[in-house]
Amino acid sequence: MVGFLYRIAAPIFFLAFTYLFLLEQARYLNHFYLVCLISFLMCFLPAERSFSVDALLRRNIRSDTVLGWTLWLLRAQLGIPFFYGGIAKLNSDWVSGGEPMQIWLRPLTKDPTFGHLFATNWVVYGFAIGGLLLDLNGRPPQLLLIDPEVDLAKEEIGLLPARWIVPLTTPLRSR
Repeated sequence: MVGFLYRIAAPIFFLAFTYLFLLEQARYLNHFYLVCLISFLMCFLPAERSFSVDALLRRNIRSDTVLGWTLWLLRAQLGIPFFYGGIAKLNSDWVSGGEPMQIWLRPLTKDPTFGHLFATNWVVYGFAIGGLLLDLNGRPPQLLLIDPEVDLAKEEIGLLPARWIVPLTTPLRSR
């Protein structure tokens, strides 16, 4: 994404992706539903003001600040489904059986380097419980929209390398 003609591209993306999502009934994935919801919100958010071709071509829309309500709207839109996804994983299949994680990790067993690890039960359970804890504690929305004033070295972030995300958000300030 280069952010060119954002006000036209965002609704087109929303309509096209949602149309294909609703049309394809054989491959439903709840993450695609979340993409539909977020792309709908992006039609109304002022996301073209920084790091976009639109901001380079039209200097009058350029801004190094982000409105606080836009960040909180996206945090809520990401946090609510993650939390409910964690609640949905609180069942015997996910917690004690490792399903559907075993099905999802099965294709990775063909990898010559690490494939043998994905066939072991402790790795499957580690992924299953890790996904459950990640969803329930609400970290994904926090990691996606980090406040650049927070010192991540002092913040406990679990196993996720949030340092990769900081350069993407550092010049933006919430007001």
